Amino acid sequence: MHASSSSTSIRQSTRDYLLVRGSDCALIVDPRVGQVADADRLVDALGRVAADAARSHRLRGLILTGGDTARAVCRHLGVSGIHLLAEIQPGVPLGRLVGNSAVQLLAVTKAGAFGSERTLLDALDRLKGDT
Repeated sequence: MHASSSSTSIRQSTRDYLLVRGSDCALIVDPRVGQVADADRLVDALGRVAADAARSHRLRGLILTGGDTARAVCRHLGVSGIHLLAEIQPGVPLGRLVGNSAVQLLAVTKAGAFGSERTLLDALDRLKGDT
């Protein structure tokens, strides 16, 4: 990643502004950034940013797509697992993060290339209590 510190700061400020207002916020990696060889560093950076947002803001939960991303976020949050509570769609579980009493978050996990067009929306509705 070759983002300048000023553009990174602007993106973090935007993320924080949205989260403080109670808005939904998605953290994504631009597919044009990096090479396959950079994948581990990109996933680790995404995990670090997501964990920082979770510690800094009152979130209802996280939607984690891709196993590597879920592991990175959990590692950076210091949680050891996810206690399964329900299934939003087949193969898309809802659970509570466990292993760090300071982190009391719900999490939905989804394989990267798995699910229907509604999967992420259904997950978001569930975290918001809309279903």
